[in-house]
Amino acid sequence: MNKELTPQDCIFHLLVKASKAGNRCWKQATADLGLTAVQGKVLNFMHNCGEITASELSKEVAIDNATLTGLLDRLEALELLERHTKSDDRRAILIRLTDQGQTLAEELYQRWQPANEQFLENFSDAETAMLRDMLKRF
Repeated sequence: MNKELTPQDCIFHLLVKASKAGNRCWKQATADLGLTAVQGKVLNFMHNCGEITASELSKEVAIDNATLTGLLDRLEALELLERHTKSDDRRAILIRLTDQGQTLAEELYQRWQPANEQFLENFSDAETAMLRDMLKRF
């Protein structure tokens, strides 16, 4: 027996709401650092990356290439990262954190776990694990 799905119960709608709530939580956790939530997300992701190509970073942080380019421009202007071409493929752009960027990324990394726990405080450990496993399928 299938009941009709309301717009409020549509999974697309619910995922957008959850994403916005997560961004608000992360923004609150990093507000004093003078970064946007997305800038913080990129720097936090790069914390343990060393070097990564722009296309790999785009996929990992789920940001389209055009948006990422502007974001990287701003982070580079803040001297938090630097870009250079790969020696074996000049079309590929490598990104790495500067020393200043690495210091900030370490601070962001320290805030990531508590913010994640706060965001999921209404879920049991089993629910959190199930949610994480389901979302990883995307």
